[in-house]
Amino acid sequence: MLLDYNLVPGAGNALDYFDTLELCFSETTAKLRYVKSEWGTIMTIRAGDMHVIPRIPLALTLQRIVPHPKLRVVVADEIADDIPEGGTVFSRHIIEIDSELRAGDEALLVNEHDRLIGVVTLRLSPQEILFFTQGAAGILRERIKKVTK
Repeated sequence: MLLDYNLVPGAGNALDYFDTLELCFSETTAKLRYVKSEWGTIMTIRAGDMHVIPRIPLALTLQRIVPHPKLRVVVADEIADDIPEGGTVFSRHIIEIDSELRAGDEALLVNEHDRLIGVVTLRLSPQEILFFTQGAAGILRERIKKVTK
């Protein structure tokens, strides 16, 4: 399954939590572009490389079924609410990160209590993120409207 290959083994089981799934294909290329459910768009498929970009409904499901620390970037509680959508996540704020992630991967951005903040696109590898004390580690692609502690 595409989720198992792009994210982590077992991530494909997240689709079982949705009652209905609608596959949306591009009219020009006939490639899969979106997967929708009763909760709206749950993931986007990047056309160039078929990379899965989870949206918030899928991210919430992945957070429940994928054990910590897999697929997660943990940031300090004090800045969790201050990262705007489309904003930069800086290396100095990251406390913990899944070592199997790579630069360019999509990951779940969580606070210290494993509450989902949003979906982040990594700009650096986990080793670089933990080594550097300044600079951008990733971009917050989409966020949950309110983070509770």
